[in-house]
Formats: sequence, structure tokens, C-alpha cells
Amino acid sequence: FQYPGKDSDCPRRKSVPTFALPFGVDVRRLRLSKSFSALNEIIFANNAKKKTDNFFVFLLQSDATSAARGTEVAGRLLARTNPDSYLYAVCCVSRDYYELRDNPTASGSRKSHSKTRAYSVPKIFAFLTYYPFVRLFADVIISLQNKLKVDRIIALSNEDGAEIYGKIDADYVLKRFQTELLSQLRDLYERVPPQFGETVEIAMAHEKVKFVAPSEDAAESVEALWAAPLVFSAIPLGNLLWMLFSLLLESHLVLVTKDISLLTSTIMLLRSLLQPLRWPHPCIATLPRVLLDTLDSPVPLLVGLPTSRAWVESKGLPSAHPHCTFVYLDELNVQAPEDVPKVASTLMAALRHDLKPLYATFNDLPDVYLSATLALQPPPAEYGERPRAAPIYKATDEQNRSAQRILDTISSCFRLRLVSALPPSAPRTVDEDGFEILDTGTLSAALAIDNVELQPLFERLLTTTMYTAFVEEFYSKGS
Repeated sequence: FQYPGKDSDCPRRKSVPTFALPFGVDVRRLRLSKSFSALNEIIFANNAKKKTDNFFVFLLQSDATSAARGTEVAGRLLARTNPDSYLYAVCCVSRDYYELRDNPTASGSRKSHSKTRAYSVPKIFAFLTYYPFVRLFADVIISLQNKLKVDRIIALSNEDGAEIYGKIDADYVLKRFQTELLSQLRDLYERVPPQFGETVEIAMAHEKVKFVAPSEDAAESVEALWAAPLVFSAIPLGNLLWMLFSLLLESHLVLVTKDISLLTSTIMLLRSLLQPLRWPHPCIATLPRVLLDTLDSPVPLLVGLPTSRAWVESKGLPSAHPHCTFVYLDELNVQAPEDVPKVASTLMAALRHDLKPLYATFNDLPDVYLSATLALQPPPAEYGERPRAAPIYKATDEQNRSAQRILDTISSCFRLRLVSALPPSAPRTVDEDGFEILDTGTLSAALAIDNVELQPLFERLLTTTMYTAFVEEFYSKGS
């Protein structure tokens, strides 16, 4: 099922199944008992209780037509929250079932009885939107799931016999969307975008979903704030900074975990933390198995593999792609071609010192895979299995304030060091072909004038596409 219909102006949605189910469809045959417990477990599943751990988000680049439409409708709100006009696929994965019943046939005097087979299949609810308001769309999906659950329970209570299970399988969900739920989706689709700070209520199914649009000051952080609680609770501070600076220096970063929510949240957060810089290279939060050749890319990339380390190594991916840094989020272990952030150790250490008290609101796990100088080190043999903090899917008010301060501190650091420190006019030189180019040597020295220990970092940064493009744009605007 999809709304609007197939003739809508968003061709990118054809890509959603590929990235929402990157490793294919996991179909499982169910053993049916007389009590139909396997089917009841699916029907009565409390999806609302898993408010975030079965939700994930990935980005799609929009085509020109769709991007223009989104900008026209959204105005200033969209320009602040999504300046690159990405499409956000907000997804919820759960399991449903299909029931197949063979028709009885007669062969001579012998008859075969009808036989029921049931299969557990993944079910994806997804919104494709220009607005990074993940909490809003997650609440809408939960409301729809609760409505469908109640309808199924009522159907079970009103009719006896095994046949009822065949009437309320996954096809039943499709029919409900095509009938009763269609008008509610239409109302949501046609709703006028909210203004900064506006509170809106959306009637969905049997309840209202309340949403407060971000203020203009907070608009740039809305994507990061959705991802921050889970990432901060699962990943030690030093390890997160290591990944961030690897990305800043344009490493080929491949994150690996079977937890698709943690995977996509980490990628969303890392991308957001680069502000005011923008990641200009491929960013694929859920790399499909059929697109593994993407790892051969000569340009930097940020991708996620929703699988295990055992699978990655069984396919020989690290040896086949030695230029890639594989980060195993479940273990926080790293396979890297070089210790890229070492040139950034001074700035990383300063940030780590400033952020540690705030980060303790989420977890205080030791950076067991990092030395005091933030260089990569193997875990001590006696350390054993890394302790895991309880994942935080919905932050408290205190944690939300801490998350915002963490984001603000990192952003202020980057703006101070990478923007404010730029000299008023661009130092230029002439290359061997007679073309005028940035004098990166003079520029890196100017950036590090108050801290010479940072000069190797700026020299490295000025070899990256991301930062040099930002600098050229900075000077072209006469900032």
C-alpha cells in the first residue's frame, strides 16, 4: 500500500523497500498449534512499548521536481530544518503473518483436506517526508498500529473458529489502509506545514497526536536531537568523538551493527554534528547487500551495514576494502587502515574534557578501545566483555537539556576553530599551471595561530573536499 498513488510526483519512494529491508525479506514458517499461540503473539504484540527500538530513519536524495515542491510548501521551516532537501524515510519494522490455505481437491474417491500454512513476515510502516520530525511520524505510526491491533482483537472476540485468523492476516492490514485509514492519511498529507514553535494536533485513528514544531533557534538541531539519546547511551564519548573526527577528515567510515535503530541514529547524528560543514559524499544508513560494491568507492563515504561482525568478516569485506574503516558498534572495536584522528588528538581531548560531565547523564562507560591520547588501542585481554549501558529511547527533560548542550558545545567548537578563525581575506597562490588557488599552507598557519599544535589538523582538513568547499563558499559570499 502507498499513498498518494503510483502516479504521485515522488519517484524516490520506489527505493524505499530496498533500503528499508537492505538484507532482504526474512520469511519464517510458523508452527500452528490448536491455540494458535504463534499468531496470537503477533496480533497482541505491544508495538507501542517499543517506541523507538524498532524505528529507524534513512535519507534519500530528492530529485529536482520533488525538492522544488517541498521547498515551495514548507518555506522557512523546511529551509532551516532540511536545507539540502533530503527525503527522510521514517520507518517502523514489526512482524506480521500471512495465512495460506490450500483448496481441497478431489481425486477419484479420495479427497485431500484443506491445509493451513502461516508465515511470519517483516512489515514496514514508512513515511517519506522532507521534515526531520521523526518523533511526530513515529507517534503517527504507533497510533495506526494500535488502531489495527484493536480492530483485530475485536474481530477475534466476535467470531469463533480458526477461519478468523485467515481473515485478519497481513492482507487485512492492507485493506484497512485502503478503506478506513485512507482519509486520515490524506488529511495528514494535505496539512499546511506548521510555523516555528507552533503546536499542532493531528487526529489519527482513535487518538490525537500532539506535536510542537521546533523554534527557529532549535530547528537545525531537530535531526540530531532525535538520534542523540540512543547514541549517547550506547557509545562512550571518546569513541563517538573518534568517529566524528574520522568523518571530519573524510575517512571511508563503515558502521556495523544488527541494531538498525542504533545504526541509523548514529549515522544521522554524525552527519548533523559536522555542522556548519555539510557532508558532500555518499551517506547510506542501510547499505543493501546488493550494493556492497559501493565500498569500492574512491570518494569518502559514510555507510551502515545492518548485520554482524561475523557476517562482515565471513564475506572478507575488511580485506577486500582496506581503505575503509569498519566500526563494530556492538563491540566498539575498529578496523582502520590508519589512526586518522591522531592529528586531531589535541582538539578531541579538549572537547572530551568539556563534554564529559554532560555525557555522564547518558552513560559513563570507559573508552576501553582508546588510549589516553585517543589513539586506537586493542582492548586489554583481562577486560572481558564490554559493559553495556541501558539504551535510552526517550530522554528525560534533564537528558534533553544535556543533549542540546553537547550539540551546542561541539557546534561552537567547530565554528570557533573552523569558521571564526578564518582570516578576513582568502590567501591565494598560483599553481604550476598558472591558476589561482587557495594557499593552504598560509591558511592552515593562520587557523592555528593561537595553537600551533592544531596546524597538522588544519593542514589535513584543507586537503578534504568538505572543508575546502566550505572555505571557498565562505569567501565567495564575502563573509
